[in-house]
Amino acid sequence: MTLASDAMMGEQPLLSVKAHVYHIDPKSKKSWIPATSQAVPVSFFYDSTRTLYRIISVEGTKAVINSIVTPSMVVTKTSQKFLQWSDSRANMVYGLGFSREEDLCCFLDKFREVKDLSQKQQHDEDEQQSVVSTSSLSVTLPPVTQAAHSHNNGAAVLVHQTSSQIRSTSPASSASSSSSPRPLVTPSSIGAGYVHPQTPSPAPGGSPSNAGLNESQLRVENERLRDAFAKSSSNADKWKIQLKSLEEEKQRLLKALEESHANLRRWENEVAELENRKHGSGESVDDLSNAAALRGEVERLKSLVESLEKRNQTKDADITNLNIRLEELRTKESSISHSNLEKLQTMESDNRALKLCINDLQEKLSRQVGLNENFRSELRQLKIHMSKQVVDGKKMEEKLAELIGNNPSG
Repeated sequence: MTLASDAMMGEQPLLSVKAHVYHIDPKSKKSWIPATSQAVPVSFFYDSTRTLYRIISVEGTKAVINSIVTPSMVVTKTSQKFLQWSDSRANMVYGLGFSREEDLCCFLDKFREVKDLSQKQQHDEDEQQSVVSTSSLSVTLPPVTQAAHSHNNGAAVLVHQTSSQIRSTSPASSASSSSSPRPLVTPSSIGAGYVHPQTPSPAPGGSPSNAGLNESQLRVENERLRDAFAKSSSNADKWKIQLKSLEEEKQRLLKALEESHANLRRWENEVAELENRKHGSGESVDDLSNAAALRGEVERLKSLVESLEKRNQTKDADITNLNIRLEELRTKESSISHSNLEKLQTMESDNRALKLCINDLQEKLSRQVGLNENFRSELRQLKIHMSKQVVDGKKMEEKLAELIGNNPSG
């Protein structure tokens, strides 16, 4: 993969941002493996030699990302500072963790811009290929076969347009489904800047303010899980629509292939008929030239039919892959749903425990307030009693002084 970075040495990056790079675990497909030890530059390049766009990131002498952007690629933002996309050419799912949300938005905008440019470029190439293919079939034919050629030419144009539409709309064309189902997971080691808050366990002796904070975090986590489940269901619906569209395109391609087979059989019959006429009654030089032209056209039609059959086999393989991915997505959805249900149940249990803890603290606080009121009341009574004792003492002292003054001799 280091060759990709060498190829881009002379090019200026279209955009470069720093991020932590992650690769999906090839075994579990559910966890992330850090590909870099620190944040590294992730850059967009335009490969002028191959007229395509790349995303490249290098740490030291190792290229941790070498991804070709295709029109069917889909980038998914899984949190405020983390996104991911799938590259079926490299058989890899990449994840990027950013320190700032602004960097993520900048990368996401550039990704979509480059994807649109790549789609426009492929569309132009498809149009050129369609024009060249149509021109190659526009040859002068004998009068007896002109109508058959016109019909076949229309079928060939339909096939090229159909394949062009499939390549521009189907996710199974240029990258054999780069937008394959991807696990919506966040790396546990991504750092403090983009780690999801964990559910705290209730502390029996905690204060009411900490308990309220834990309850609010539980509500946020519940909403996040509901959003993730809704997104997963939406992705499944999109894949079903794309699979249905691809099957319709396959049927149209099969119809065009059958028409080509019919034209081929008709042309072979005409060639055989001309050869029989030549051997039976000795036709003129014009008939012989017509037969030679028909043979050439038959060979051309045979090659066209072979090409259509190969393309049909490719579409069959794409449909099979899409069915497999759809089943994987359904399996992942069920596992995500089960996991979310378990998390929701755990959070509800924790929530109930927190509420019980809060109620217990409130009861203790109420009892303590009552005890404090009783203690204050006793202190007030003691103060009143002590004041009376002091007054009585002063009166006794005055009486003693008076008695001493009245009896000086004593």
